[in-house]
Amino acid sequence: MRQRHLVLIHLFSNFIIIKTMDSISAYKNRALASLDKGWSTPVICTLIYYIITFVVAGVMGNKDSSVVRQTVGFLFYLGLIPLGWSLQVLFLEYVREGRTQVNSLFLGFKKPWLPKSFLIPFLVGIYTVLWTLLLIIPGIIKAYSYAMAPYVFKDNPEISCDDAIKESMRLMDGHKLQLFLLDLSFIGWVILASLTLGIGFLWLVPYWQTTRVHFYEDLKKEMPAA
Repeated sequence: MRQRHLVLIHLFSNFIIIKTMDSISAYKNRALASLDKGWSTPVICTLIYYIITFVVAGVMGNKDSSVVRQTVGFLFYLGLIPLGWSLQVLFLEYVREGRTQVNSLFLGFKKPWLPKSFLIPFLVGIYTVLWTLLLIIPGIIKAYSYAMAPYVFKDNPEISCDDAIKESMRLMDGHKLQLFLLDLSFIGWVILASLTLGIGFLWLVPYWQTTRVHFYEDLKKEMPAA
């Protein structure tokens, strides 16, 4: 029991340490400046992602479907993992190059990205769940520790899954609370987007993801690779 308490204290103390980079409002302003180059492709990619997600969810949720349809639906469900990775990292391309293409949404299904575009988010999910079984707060803390793993992999295609996660943990050391507060600052927009029957999320997701990319770019500058 004492060991468990020590682990919790260590995790919490590590979470509340803030190594200040830019302010939350500055990151959001930088994201909007990036998106001013053109919202259309990010919005279209987000729309396609949600359409595919809803279709797969519909197949999986249909209890009257045949075994074959359920199996196919499950395989498509697994395909949402690399698709989600692709959606996340296409904003990295957008911030750096000022543009992206719709086919970037399917990058995770191509070489050299597959199978790590599936394995890294899958492992992050498993590790987060295991920490959450200890208590909710440690799970949240570890989720933020692993948050940069998708970007790390995009920048280092040859990196192993575990090393991508470890590098994310290194980058996020002292920055977890700042990213948490950054995410929390979008809660008002989430409420407003919900009132539009979800349509607002087509713009909110690019805004949020682009803000996170700018956060990652600053992390790399402040915490250069050893």
